[in-house]
Amino acid sequence: MNDKILPRTLSLCEPLSKGAPFVRTTSAPPSLQELKDPITEEYELVLAQILPLSLSFVFEKLWKDPTFTENCLKCVKESNIHISEWQSDHSIVYTAFERPESFMAERKVCFTHNKKNFLGPGSIPTVQIHRYTYLEGKRLIVSTTSTISDAPYCDYFRAEARWVFTYHSPTEVFVESGSRLKWEKNTWLKGQIESLAKTEAAQIMQFWVKKALEAHGNPPDIIPVMKSVQTTMALTPETTLQYMRLGNLVCLILFIFVMVQFAISINTMRMTNQETVRLQKKQNELITQLLDRIAHFN
Repeated sequence: MNDKILPRTLSLCEPLSKGAPFVRTTSAPPSLQELKDPITEEYELVLAQILPLSLSFVFEKLWKDPTFTENCLKCVKESNIHISEWQSDHSIVYTAFERPESFMAERKVCFTHNKKNFLGPGSIPTVQIHRYTYLEGKRLIVSTTSTISDAPYCDYFRAEARWVFTYHSPTEVFVESGSRLKWEKNTWLKGQIESLAKTEAAQIMQFWVKKALEAHGNPPDIIPVMKSVQTTMALTPETTLQYMRLGNLVCLILFIFVMVQFAISINTMRMTNQETVRLQKKQNELITQLLDRIAHFN
């Protein structure tokens, strides 16, 4: 009896550098099914684009090294920035929505968002949790969770985002990015908040792409036309703050509208009351005149 012998694959872990919490994974080439990521099923796709960046550069310079993240935050005038070291000394399992997922390492990014308008608080504490899984030469998956505090509706939802960087060529990477809000409470502003997040998505994602190309030394205005899809929302702290501003603005407009209606009603009631008093005085004068004439005839 001749049994068909299946080939074995070997998976090895190699450190990126001495003492670093990162590991490289070397294994047999994955199948198409193994490479499929649930981003399109669980998130609203924001970006699908080929960038002239190598997968190793994206991992090493844009995610592993905190400098790029810190520079992006400084560029948008955030303050009190603190980025922790990547931690991989414990099991990291996270459920963004319904599917538990294991990651290789995670870090915490804290900063204060300084608002430039007069609505709501002037500064908003923001916390992001970054998680990653890296398969050298194949794929980098980054999951981010953003939460804010000391702001209206801050406990109603959290912002979940997912980045999938897939090897395309030695000098190119195909990036897919999706985002979605995980609602903990319902609000009548939910539709408006999600709508604003969708409209702001393209601008925010293009900002990240621009900064990534600048970090690599490829000015955005001279790069070739890229394959891209424009869909819905990107979720970063800036997006979250944008729709929080919308919520504040909508509430302010509604408050002003209600107060105007109230003032109009009060004014109408005052004018009606004044007219009633005037008619009563007129009536009293007529009655007085009538009584005087009756008394005169008597």
